[in-house]
Amino acid sequence: MNIPLPPHIGDDVYSMVIDEVIKPILDRYSPEFLVLQFGVDAHTGDELGILDLTTESYLKVLRVVHEIAHKYAGGKLVLTGGGGYDVYNTVKTWFLATVFLTDPSKLSQYSGYFDKEPTRTPGRYYEEALYVIDAIKQRFGL
Repeated sequence: MNIPLPPHIGDDVYSMVIDEVIKPILDRYSPEFLVLQFGVDAHTGDELGILDLTTESYLKVLRVVHEIAHKYAGGKLVLTGGGGYDVYNTVKTWFLATVFLTDPSKLSQYSGYFDKEPTRTPGRYYEEALYVIDAIKQRFGL
């Protein structure tokens, strides 16, 4: 699913999108396999991206999709890259994703790779994002 979010969305709004839109829609459709486009160009440190997400958001969406993959699809989940033009942020985010998928108990050993502060969405964009979230929820009866 592709959700048309306004620019400068931070972890706060992205968390709502995951909880209120992505997870309920995936639960409704009970997928047989999942493909997660895990490009890191939405990272706050990426000069080409227009969203302001941190490793917190990337790991949250991965956690939810991974959980859904095991709930409905026998664990069938494919991650693909496709963006991420700041090498450090791309490598650390993919590294944390790999640790999460292979041995999540070890994530705390790599706390230095987590972004220090979650990002917040500026006022105007926050209101626009809430409008988009509400429209999607109405469209899908969530």
